[in-house]
Amino acid sequence: MHRLGHGQYPGEMPSARCLARVETYSKTRYTETSGPDFSAYSGVITEFYTRYPQYGGIPFVNLMKALSDRNHRTSSQLYQMALQGQLRPLR
Repeated sequence: MHRLGHGQYPGEMPSARCLARVETYSKTRYTETSGPDFSAYSGVITEFYTRYPQYGGIPFVNLMKALSDRNHRTSSQLYQMALQGQLRPLR
């Protein structure tokens, strides 16, 4: 239940609690001349799939979860996660 002004809730709207948990991806850049630049994410994903082809079955959306602002990792860190079973290929 939402209680307006209650310290446990991050905002005045009931949805604020949900929105506070939404992952953010602020490393995307945009310019008028080139448009959106997703290379902060696509570069890491491409490098991961290129360097570690045995993990090509891991869906890119799972890799994107590891690239949010809260969790941003390198391709080597993604590889370590895959080795530890934290990222798994689809079967």
